[in-house]
Parts: sequence; structure tokens; C-alpha cells
Amino acid sequence: MSFLKRIWDGSLSLLAGLVVLFVALVPAWFTHIAATADLAPAWVYVCAVLLSLGSATIAFDFLRKGMRGISPARSRRRG
Repeated sequence: MSFLKRIWDGSLSLLAGLVVLFVALVPAWFTHIAATADLAPAWVYVCAVLLSLGSATIAFDFLRKGMRGISPARSRRRG
């Protein structure tokens, strides 16, 4: 039963990482499109890069948790 909990918790962490990437990288992509089409000033690229780096860091942490079988809301495995 513990093995199934680890698989479930790991799956939830991987799903949380994908959600973070989707929620953060879609606005960053559209920011890039707007800056390329001259609808936004060039300094907006800084915001897009910072948003992308922050979301990649969080997604990497969820990926690490998923590989270890840790739930997204926990810092350690369940007992």
C-alpha cells in the first residue's frame, strides 16, 4: 500500500509541476509575442524571463518531489 501512495504522491507532484509551467509560461509566451509585434515595450522581456525562471524553479522542485514520491503539499514522504 505504501508503494501505491508513493506513486500517487509522485503523480500529483508531476501534475502540479505541469500546471505551474502551463499557468506561468503561457503568459510569458504571449508577453514575448506582444513585444515582438511592438505592442509592448522591450523591457517587458525582463518580466517574461523572470516569470519563466521562477516557474521553471518551482516546476523543477515539483519534478524532484515527484521522482522521490513526495506529495506536492508535503516536504517529506508519508509514513
